[in-house]
Amino acid sequence: MHNAIAWGITGAGHLLKESFEMMEQLKERYPELKITSFLSSAGEEVCRLYGLLPRLYRISGGGYLEEVIKDEGRGAYPKTGRFQLGRYKILVVSPATSNTVAKVVCGIADNLITNAISQATKARIPTLIVPVEEELESLSSRTPPFIDKLVCKNCDVCIAEEQCPQGAIKNYEIDTSLCDGCGICIEMCPYNAIYTMEVRIKPR
Repeated sequence: MHNAIAWGITGAGHLLKESFEMMEQLKERYPELKITSFLSSAGEEVCRLYGLLPRLYRISGGGYLEEVIKDEGRGAYPKTGRFQLGRYKILVVSPATSNTVAKVVCGIADNLITNAISQATKARIPTLIVPVEEELESLSSRTPPFIDKLVCKNCDVCIAEEQCPQGAIKNYEIDTSLCDGCGICIEMCPYNAIYTMEVRIKPR
């Protein structure tokens, strides 16, 4: 068996930072360890919004069993066949959204992450799923950058839009499919209409 583990990331912001820290600690403690990162489409979007994609590409550097594998929505996921070949010691899915957990409970394997879980369990590869929905009264989460319509002045020339390196701001809206969470727009808006905020949420 190769000295490699698989790590699945779904579209949750909660526990995302801690998941990255754990992967980095594992790489530091076990320098020979290879980590293949499996990204759901929502996981890719959330990692980009929080500016974590470059960090992920450092963790999974690109060699065999060290790739970042993305869900391209094709329906077939041949790289999850590696579990049947015994390429990984364990599959960790962290953070795991309640949507992912519900699909696993119902035996649904219709995306990259749930397919990886299905293949790993069939091959009797240990699988650790870390759900974000905990039995807590409430928890905190930080939003991606957004434009507060009550504060925005709809300037004729939006400086934040002009300065956004991703071209993610159009018509006083931030396109989250383009935003990488760099924060330049927050610094550029003279009216402080763009910001992120800490929110308290109640787990379902």
